[in-house]
Amino acid sequence: MRCLRCGKCCRDVRMPLSMEDLRRLERLGLHREDFSTMRNGVTYLRNVSGRCVFLRGDSTCSAYQSRPLGCRLYPIVCDDLKGVVADRVCSAWRSVTQQDVDRARPKLLKLIGAIYGSGF
Repeated sequence: MRCLRCGKCCRDVRMPLSMEDLRRLERLGLHREDFSTMRNGVTYLRNVSGRCVFLRGDSTCSAYQSRPLGCRLYPIVCDDLKGVVADRVCSAWRSVTQQDVDRARPKLLKLIGAIYGSGF
């Protein structure tokens, strides 16, 4: 799968952050309150004017090397009804193979468990 840099995935972001994600971003010298927000006990990436705080004008990520695991795995997501699938919001979703999904599934499920607890 290849990112087309359309930036669709970085608009109205609802990306939960694990403690590991938070620490990795803080190692850049960033303050947690500048890039994240808390809702219902879960920490998420902050949106500014409907865009991820890290999205640049050219649709690249200013924190790319340290981006959250969920961003690294995208466009593979966990859908409440369909399970682990390619997100059709992504312009490149058709390039995701079943092998890509199978390879990402354990990482994604571990991440979700770490964020929401084992009872998700």
